[in-house]
Amino acid sequence: MAAVDRMQVGEYAVLTVALGDRRGQPLSASTKDGYITTIRAFFRDCQEWEWLPLRFDPQRALSTPRSIGDVIGPDPRVISDDVWAKLLWAGLNLEAEDLFVSGSGHYW
Repeated sequence: MAAVDRMQVGEYAVLTVALGDRRGQPLSASTKDGYITTIRAFFRDCQEWEWLPLRFDPQRALSTPRSIGDVIGPDPRVISDDVWAKLLWAGLNLEAEDLFVSGSGHYW
């Protein structure tokens, strides 16, 4: 966890020319979360394939730290007026027959 938290852009990369001026900067929170998720999946798969004994729960032991998770949040953006008007019109004119009905009769 500490190694991922301290990683910088370009570390462990063979070709760093395309990184430009971002090289050496800290990784973004979503990138750190992606690395941690990958590590968690690796250990989970190793345990599932019985390469490692079941001594710890990767989902719990390798969960994304709160300090990283708090930075990743909704990224709201402004919706243009014409798109908002279309969404509003669609919502006001939604009928039951517009909804998808599953084989069991439930609406989605």
